[in-house]
Amino acid sequence: MAKKPAFNPYQVITDTILASLEKGVQPWRKGWTALGGALSRPVSGGTGKPYNGINVLLLWAAQSERGYHSDTWHTYKGAEGKGGQVRKGEKGTRIVKWLFLPFKEKGQVKLDANGEPVTFAKMRLYWVFNACQIDWAEGSEHDPGPRPTVTEDTVLIEGGKRSEAGDEHEDAKVILDSWADEVTITHGGDSAFYRPSDDLIQLPTFEQFDSEAEYFSTAFHEAIHSTGHSTRLNRFKKERKGSYKQAYAFEELVAELGAAFLCADAGINQPEEPREDHAQYLSHWLEVLKGDPKAIVSAASKAEKAAKLVMTKASEAGQQQAAK
Repeated sequence: MAKKPAFNPYQVITDTILASLEKGVQPWRKGWTALGGALSRPVSGGTGKPYNGINVLLLWAAQSERGYHSDTWHTYKGAEGKGGQVRKGEKGTRIVKWLFLPFKEKGQVKLDANGEPVTFAKMRLYWVFNACQIDWAEGSEHDPGPRPTVTEDTVLIEGGKRSEAGDEHEDAKVILDSWADEVTITHGGDSAFYRPSDDLIQLPTFEQFDSEAEYFSTAFHEAIHSTGHSTRLNRFKKERKGSYKQAYAFEELVAELGAAFLCADAGINQPEEPREDHAQYLSHWLEVLKGDPKAIVSAASKAEKAAKLVMTKASEAGQQQAAK
């Protein structure tokens, strides 16, 4: 009898994202969240904090596939502790928890130069359920209620189009303006790109875009590229295994995910259709993910670090402005 292959959590995660990509769906571009609201990061019902990295993609993919209108997720026991009960037959979603375990040599815990234990990260998967999958006590604050319906008064940002009631994306402007203090951003021409040699982001003029959302989505994509500069995260020198084409596609995936994280933090739904020059990377992403089950976790981690760097600049700018 053939030996059953060992359980590989990286492969489970990769297969989840591949299932969406092979359908032509980029889960970070779907505007499926609560009608009347912009795309946002999924939130832990236990801690009230937003998820990060690969967990954001896994939960966005589940929302996209199943149409949940809540961004809040609970463990089975967590829901019970809040007076809820996961409905019978509901399917959970696997997400990641990192365990930091002590590294041992010859049975002894290895210590660093400061005498602290050297640790390594080990991935564990566990199940969570969307608030929409749970029966809550009447009047519970955790009950998302029925799916909202769109009315003339509903603020709906979808595919980059904003209703009359929509705001002017002030958060996105603050993020981009603060990053312009770090990187040169110029406007003009018909192309969007980041040039590392000059540490420069080039964008078409604001008026050339069909919507504000498309402008900021594109600007954030290039901003994520710029975080890879040698003076920042130095991502470009750390080449991945494989061809130049695969390395380039991996960097584009990092920029796509990082831009999605920034858009979510700024309350913007990216257009569901990617830019034409980015859509061509889909086949390359599939190739990279199929060749390395750790690639999507690595890309999401690098994208999260890049997005946090940009958001840190925005936070610092906000604090300086408040101090004036």
